[in-house]
Amino acid sequence: MTRCARIFGQGGVRRFVTGKSMSEELENLRKKLIFRSWHRGTREMDLMMGKFADATLPNYGAAQLQAYEELMHENDPDIYNWITLQETLPESVQGNSALKELIAFYNKT
Repeated sequence: MTRCARIFGQGGVRRFVTGKSMSEELENLRKKLIFRSWHRGTREMDLMMGKFADATLPNYGAAQLQAYEELMHENDPDIYNWITLQETLPESVQGNSALKELIAFYNKT
């Protein structure tokens, strides 16, 4: 029997048609995002995103993984400037919870 798992709600619907359970699909997505975090393209962002992903993604649920996946589509220089507080966040990413956690992760006081 083929299983169709719906992981994300409304705006970001991701459907998987596999024999795997939703928890297996989420675990696969976590692994994929952690790998992609360590392989961004610039060494600085590999280290920053990879370290953050290793520390936080294992505890993320579906909605948080979706927010992080959306963040992964942004350009490295932009993310770096947001993390280091060199630029203010544009409206398009202000509501991204994963980005807020990433900024807080590197700007602990």
